[in-house]
Amino acid sequence: MTGPTDEQLEGIRQASDLILKAGYLVAFVGAGMSVESGIPPFRGPGGQWTRHGEPTGLDYHQFTQDPAGWWERRLREETQPGNPTYEMKQAVDRARPNPGHHALVELERAG
Repeated sequence: MTGPTDEQLEGIRQASDLILKAGYLVAFVGAGMSVESGIPPFRGPGGQWTRHGEPTGLDYHQFTQDPAGWWERRLREETQPGNPTYEMKQAVDRARPNPGHHALVELERAG
């Protein structure tokens, strides 16, 4: 296995310089960042929406109409095997941080 090319190293140097000079840094990551931890994405292969269909978009409306009822349904769904909410909760409960998560922690600790 070979190491990074000179071009890749230069890109890493440039990114490091930008990070060090930044007053603030924000990491925009998607659901895919946690796939390596065993949490499925919403779209794409193995994704929640790929397997179960996209949500109707009514959740927000239902929540605003009856927040307590919405939470009661949500918590009940977490206990029903085969339910997409149950599957996601199980995956999140089993998940552990992956190298990408650890890298973000190190960046934060470095200031």
